[in-house]
Amino acid sequence: MQSKLGVFIPGDIVGEIFLRSQGRIDPVGLIESAITDFLERTRGDALIWGQEHADAVSAEQADGGLQKYGPATRGYQWQNVFLPNGTQLKIPYKGRDHLAEIRHQQLYYEDTPTSPSQFASRVARYTSRNAWRDIWVKRPDDKDWLPANRLRRESRARPADSNVVPISSA
Repeated sequence: MQSKLGVFIPGDIVGEIFLRSQGRIDPVGLIESAITDFLERTRGDALIWGQEHADAVSAEQADGGLQKYGPATRGYQWQNVFLPNGTQLKIPYKGRDHLAEIRHQQLYYEDTPTSPSQFASRVARYTSRNAWRDIWVKRPDDKDWLPANRLRRESRARPADSNVVPISSA
């Protein structure tokens, strides 16, 4: 069981969350999501966490990345968008981020191989979804999460990278 810690948040901030979302967003889930996102974005950042942590993260990525995800030059081809092994995908839904990842040329959600469309549908309790609109992507070299539809627009505007060898397709 995970322990919980209470943090006082000014009532006007919580009220604003309820007002803007008309009660659809759980403030606790939103805060957990924001903190988790911050920890992911700054993982290994020596300016924030210190050099020892940055060195440990670099060593961990060098040792475990290939075994866990597969070669970085391979990945999953989602129509015209190539997602290298190690890419993270998320869908914010009902105040919580649902995460999937590309491992060994396959998209996995909850340790089950899936497609982007199936991922979006499963997160939204098997309703019809637009995966390009709902999914956010963070490739291994990205600092921030990017909307999938932006990656699709950008990939249409430039020729395919001849150095990348896509293996799977959706």
